[in-house]
Formats: sequence, C-alpha cells, structure tokens
Amino acid sequence: MKPQPLAARALFAAILLFTGVYSAFAGTDGPASADPVPPAEDRLKRIDTALVDQRGPFLSEAELKAYLSQLTAIRGVGNACEEDIKQALERIEGELNILSPDKPAEKPPEKGDGDKAAPKAAQPSGGEGKEIDQRRRDLEQEREKQNARLATCRLLVFKSQDLTNRATALQQSLLADRLKAVGPTLLDVLAAGVGDAGRWWEVTSKLLWVDSGVARMGWQHAAGLLAVALIGVGAGALLRRRLRRRAEAMGPPADLSGLISLAVGTCGARYAPSLGGILGAALYLQGLQRVASLELSFLMELIYGLVAYFMAVALMRVVLRPCWPARHYLNLPAEVSAALARRLSVLAVLALVGYLLFKTPIQEHLPEWLQLLSQDLFVAFVVLNLIWILWLLGRLERWGRDWKLRLLFSVAAGVALVAEWAGYRAFSQFVIVGVILTLLLIGVGVPLTKLLGDLFDGLDEGRHGWQRLVRRLVGVLPGEPLPGAGWINVLAVLLLWSGIAAALLRIWGVSEQGLALIGLYLTDGFQLGSVKVVPSKILLAILLLALLLTLTRWLKGQLNRHWLDKFRFDRGVREALVTTVGYVAATMAVLLALSVAGIELTNLAIIAGALSVGIGFGLQNVVNNFVSGLILLFERPVKTGDFIVVGGTQGYVKRISIRSTQIETPDRADVILPNSALISGQVTNWMLHDPLGRIAVPVGVAYGSDTQRVREILLRIAGEHPEVIKGRGGVPDPKVLFRSFGDSALLFELRAVVRQIDRQADVISDINFAVEAAFRQQGIEFPFPQREIHIRTSPSAPAPLGQESNED
Repeated sequence: MKPQPLAARALFAAILLFTGVYSAFAGTDGPASADPVPPAEDRLKRIDTALVDQRGPFLSEAELKAYLSQLTAIRGVGNACEEDIKQALERIEGELNILSPDKPAEKPPEKGDGDKAAPKAAQPSGGEGKEIDQRRRDLEQEREKQNARLATCRLLVFKSQDLTNRATALQQSLLADRLKAVGPTLLDVLAAGVGDAGRWWEVTSKLLWVDSGVARMGWQHAAGLLAVALIGVGAGALLRRRLRRRAEAMGPPADLSGLISLAVGTCGARYAPSLGGILGAALYLQGLQRVASLELSFLMELIYGLVAYFMAVALMRVVLRPCWPARHYLNLPAEVSAALARRLSVLAVLALVGYLLFKTPIQEHLPEWLQLLSQDLFVAFVVLNLIWILWLLGRLERWGRDWKLRLLFSVAAGVALVAEWAGYRAFSQFVIVGVILTLLLIGVGVPLTKLLGDLFDGLDEGRHGWQRLVRRLVGVLPGEPLPGAGWINVLAVLLLWSGIAAALLRIWGVSEQGLALIGLYLTDGFQLGSVKVVPSKILLAILLLALLLTLTRWLKGQLNRHWLDKFRFDRGVREALVTTVGYVAATMAVLLALSVAGIELTNLAIIAGALSVGIGFGLQNVVNNFVSGLILLFERPVKTGDFIVVGGTQGYVKRISIRSTQIETPDRADVILPNSALISGQVTNWMLHDPLGRIAVPVGVAYGSDTQRVREILLRIAGEHPEVIKGRGGVPDPKVLFRSFGDSALLFELRAVVRQIDRQADVISDINFAVEAAFRQQGIEFPFPQREIHIRTSPSAPAPLGQESNED
C-alpha cells in the first residue's frame, strides 16, 4: 500500500517540531550561563555617566585607557549577540517557510472527464493541524523576541562605539596637552646650575659613594664581589675558548642561516668573559641583599643595564660586524657595516646612561636643574648620533636613492632637539622615541625577512640535516619543492610586517582602540560592493591550504612507500592509487580552503555554469589533456619508469600528471608531452608488460672467413654477457643469422633478448667491443669497401700535355 500524503506530511511536521524544540533548547544558554548583554548595558551606563558628566575632562589617561578597554569588550559582546540572533532568525524563517500554508491551489477537474474523480488535496487531521499551527505561532513569537533583542544588541554596539569615539577624543586631547606642555628652557637650566655650581661635586660624590650603597658594603663584601666577578670572567674565558675552537673546526657555511649561526657563536665567545663577570657580580649582590639586608638597588640596576648593553653590542656585532672567524654576510659594504656598528655601539652606551639617569633611583637624588640639564645633554648626543647614522645609510645603494626619507627623519630629530632645549620636553621625547623605534623596527624587519626566505629556501632544497629530515617526513623526493613552503613564507613575512606596522602605528600615537578597530576590520571584514571581504579568513585559508597540501604529500609518500607495500599491487596500480588519492585530497583541500575563506561553493557552481560554454571553447585542449590524463591513470598504457618512443622522442617516463607527461631522454633532457599525444598518437612502449627486449647486432666479415667459426664466436660472446638471457623458458636463446652476401663482406646478425631493454645501447656497445677483440685474436678480418677501377685508353685520345705531334 502506498504511503498517503497525509502521513508523510504528519511525519515531516513531527520531525520539524522535534528539531525546533531541540534547537530552541540548544540555542539558548541554560541557567548556568547568564546572558552577557544586561551586565554589558550596566557597564555602558556607568561609563556613559563618567564620560558625559563634568568628570569627563578631568579623567586621567589611565582611567580613559581602562574605559576604552571595557568599551572594546562591550562592543565585542554586542557583535557576538548580533551574529547569534541573525543565525537564530535565519533558522526561524526557514521553519516558517516550510510550515507556511500558502501553497498553490491544485487545478480543478475539467468537464467531460467522464467518471474520473478529481483528486482531493490531502489535509492534515485536526490534531496534526493544531500542532503545526501552534508551532507556527511559537516561531512567530520567538521571531518577535529575537528582533527586539537584536535591536538591543545593535543599540549596545552603537552606544559603545559612540562612547569609544568620545573617550578617544579625550585621550587625544590629553596627549596634545601633554605634548604642548612647556618647561624651563636650556638657558634657564644653565642659569640655575651656575647659581648652584658649588653643589655639583657634593651631589655627585654622595650619589656614587653613599646613595649607590657602596659605602655600606664594607671592604669584605667588596673583596668578595671582586672575587666572584673574577671567577665569572674566568668561566667566560673558558667558554670563549671552547666556542672559538668549535667555530674554527666548522667549515665555512654555504647559506645565510649557517653564517648567522657562526656569527652568533663567535660573538657570544667574544663577550662571554664580560657577561660572565657581570652575571657573577649580580648573583653575589643578590645574595648579599638577602643575607645582609643591604639596600643595593642602584648597583643591581647598574648590573642589569650592563647585561643589556653587552647583549645589544653583541647583537650589533652579529648583524653588522661578525667576530672572527665569522665573515661578513650582509649585502652591505664592509666599511659601511663597521661604521654603522660603531655608531650603534655609541647609541647603546647612551641608552645605558639614559637608563641609569632616568629609570633608576639616581633621579630622586638629583636636584631638578641637574635632572633637566642631563636630559638636555642626553637628547643632544642621541640626536647627533641619529643624524650621523641616517646619513651614513646614504652610502648604501638602496638608501642613497631615498634621500628624502633620510632628510625627513633628520629634520624630525633636529626639531626634537630644538623642542627639548626650548622646554617642550614631552614633545621632544615623543618624536625621538618614535624615530628610534621606527628605525629599529625597520632594521630588524629587513634581516628577519631575508632570514625567513633563506629558511624556506633551505626547506625546498634540503640544505641542513633537520631540513632533509622534514622533507623525508613529508615525503618529498630530492630535487622536488616542498609543497606549500612558498605560501607559508609569504604568510610569515606578511605577519611580520603587519606586526611591525601595528607597532609603528602605536608608537606614533594611534590609540589601542584604533588598532582594535583595524583588527576588527581584519577579523570581521568589510563590504566591497556586494561582497564581504574578511582578510583574516583569507590568510587562514591560505595557511590551511598550504598545510593540507603538505599533508597530502605526506599521505602520498606513506601510501607509496609503506601502506601499499602490504598488498600485491603492480607498480602501475599502485601509482594510479597514489595519484588518485593525491588529486582527491588536493581538491578537498582547495574546497575546504575556499569554504574557510568565506566563498560560497554554490556561487562557484553558478559562475562555473555561466562560463561553461566559454570554457568549453577556450580551454578545450586543456580539457582534452585532462581527460587523457585520467585515461592514462586508469588504463595505464604508460607507467612511470617505462622506456617509450613517441614520434621522434624517446626516453623514460619520469612523471605523469593530470595534464602532461614528463619524459627524460637519454641526453637527460626533459620533454613535456601533452597527454593527448599519448592517447591519440602512436606510442611504442618497450616495457609495457616486462622490461625484456630483443637487440640485433649486425656484423660483417671479409670474404674467405670461416663462417662457422664466426657463428661460434658470436654465440659465445652473447652467452657470456650478464644482460643477455639464455636457457630460460619462453625466451629464445641468442641466435646468429647469415643475412646476405654484401658488396665487400659477409653480413651476419646477432639477435639476443636482454633483461633491461632500456640498457640496449650499453649491451650492444659491450658486444661490439668483445667481437672486435675476439676477431682480432682469431685473425678474422673486418672488410672495408673496395673498388677496382680499370682505365681503358682510346687510340684517338689526345697526346699528353707537353708533347708535340710529329705529323705535319
């Protein structure tokens, strides 16, 4: 009995009712998880009160920063709420469309149809109809609630954005006021210092002897400190000796990463004694503070500053002026690198001095005029060194052309110096820190970019042991590129410079909320016409595609070398399976990457259908080769490693891809043939079923030679060759044929079956060498073409030149 439409519709309604109830419970949080929107609204009201009332202009930068962080979190709650409600509304609309009673009416029966009864539309029974109507009303009520909640979430986002703009404006106003603040000028500071010049020595001696804690140590602790520092220097000297011996034992590196590793080792050895002594002193002072309860904070700060200084100098030497026996590896003139290293070392010294002056307790013990004077002199030295470095970079080819950029940085540093001396010290500090950090980030980003490129190039080529290990694990053969390495390199460089760009924006005054807004555009995307572009999804899709392609290559290698070896597949079947799995996995990787990127596959299907006619005409050759590749893959008339002849090309099949086949000729030249040529043309496969093949060696001997002896010698030579098959069932033994009587020789032909037909040229050459040696030993001659010329003299022939006739 056929199922009735009524039963089918009732069953479908029950399924919808169950899924609707389940999704309603699953889509809402239980009592354990509270709705985050009401608390966000309360926090938003408190922030609104703080920003809008009279307290707004008097808020500190720390309070504004805290409020901005809270507003960012509130906006995130609103965006998440809006996305969840949109998904719920889409589900509700889908169920309402299914349960809608508005169906097209059936055509009434026409007159004259005889006794045919018109089919009646199946209607649900009373109970089932009530359930569907009740479910429809519940969905409509839920839609109204969700729409009201959606309005609340959108209002939350709008208000948080408005308050963010207000807080950002207040923050920028505070920054502007701070930068415009004016203090004593350099002349005022000098005047105050001249009037108080008598205290210079008093303040300095008290600072270095009393305030630093040296006077409280005593000579016993001072001697202990010196002894521990000397022990650290000795340990560093031993480490330096070991590192230098190891560096000298290493051969000269051939790539950038090896050169950098050698430079790190040698420069680490160069500064190991200094760092050892400083670390020993740090440990002693740390223990002395705990045991003797002495206040030695200044000495500890000095130790930390010296450690940072020596590490910075060592890093500069690694990059710009590698220590012996490492050699210069940057694409820079050696003299320019050395000059840059010296200037940067001076900057490192200034950084150490600035750290001790402005970030340690020294500042608390100095009078105000001395603090300002030291700051003005410090800024002057820093600015002069910065300008020196900028114009030193002009000696480089790349920076020499960018003189406008160097001039801009130099003018900015000069303006900062003038502002410092004029009393605008906050503005001066802002500009100088910005210039220094900008140059530092660019100087770090350029070599890191080059190092990343060298790293992934090494993975492609397998330069080091660990790189070759990675290639073996993935299943990449020698000489083949690592799949996805190029894309990962591009993503790594892009992430590196994106981080540098974000840091530069933050350095030059862009607020954290501005960066958060940029990040919001990167993560949530933006509308480009009717298309929503999400950069983070695109980058994630590229990374996922690269990783999946690498995983596909590993899977193919495992199938080919391990898993399929357990089954008795011939080489052709195994290669067909591996290739099929590779293409299927690559296709799935591409589709998954497109899905992660936010590209709807249905849209791709529509575009493909619209362009199918044009693709059919424009890419018919590509499609032909693609189909031919599938035929080669499943029929296997040609396999990898076969020796084939196609037209005028012969050689080994090196690789069969979906579009073309790569053939390596005996001259080791790679010939790319379209797959259609192997399907539609004539192909000679010497190794289709087995590698056996017959060779024919023509031999000619002089007339009068013993033919039986020639036959015996040829058969003996063929039988002695290891590649010639003899005495094997189904394979003919070597045979000598007396082909014909030539013009100058008796022509023989040696025929034999060899084990590897692709080595026929080597076998024929070996046999020819052996035949020549055997015939020479037996006195059998090889003929050469001979011609007998008979000259007939005619009676009427003219006399030879120079002889006169005696006839008158």
